[in-house]
Amino acid sequence: MIVYNQPEIEKEAIQKIIDYTDEPYFLHIYRNRKGFINTAKIWNFFVESSTCKYVLIMDSDAFVSEKGWLSKLVGILEENKNIGIVVSVSGSDSNVTTFQRINQSSRLPYEVLGHLSGYFFLFKREVFNDYRFDDEFNFFGQDSDSCERILEDKKYKVYCHPGM
Repeated sequence: MIVYNQPEIEKEAIQKIIDYTDEPYFLHIYRNRKGFINTAKIWNFFVESSTCKYVLIMDSDAFVSEKGWLSKLVGILEENKNIGIVVSVSGSDSNVTTFQRINQSSRLPYEVLGHLSGYFFLFKREVFNDYRFDDEFNFFGQDSDSCERILEDKKYKVYCHPGM
C-alpha cells in the first residue's frame, strides 16, 4: 500500500485489512515522499523483493469490506491456472472506475476483457515475472498497460470479483 499523507483514510484502510483478513499476510506500507511519484517503480520494488506466491497492490483508499476477502480472491487464482490477476470492487467508499461496478449486482466473479484500475488487484507472482510494470509511467497508466499486455498475449485471464 502506498500512502500519501491522508492519515485518517489510511488508518481506516489498514484497520479494515486487519479486521477482515483471515489468510496469513505481509502488509508493506510505503510512505510516498514529496516529489517522488513514480508508482510503477514503487510497485516493482515491492513485488521484486516479495517472496510470496501472490501479491496484492492496493491504494490507501481501497477499503476491504468483507471477512475472508483475501481467501476468496486467492481461491479464484488457485481454481484456474489461466487466471493471473483478480481485481475487486473493494467496498462502497473506495474510488473505482465504472467498468468494475457494471456486474456488481451479480456479486459473482467475471472475466475482464479490457482496461482495469490498479487501485486493488491480486496477482500471481509469476505473472509479474513476465509483465512487470513499465516504470516509464510516472503515476497513472502502468496498471492498464500491464493488463493490456497480459490480455494481448492471452497467456492469462483477468477477473473481477465485485462482491468484495
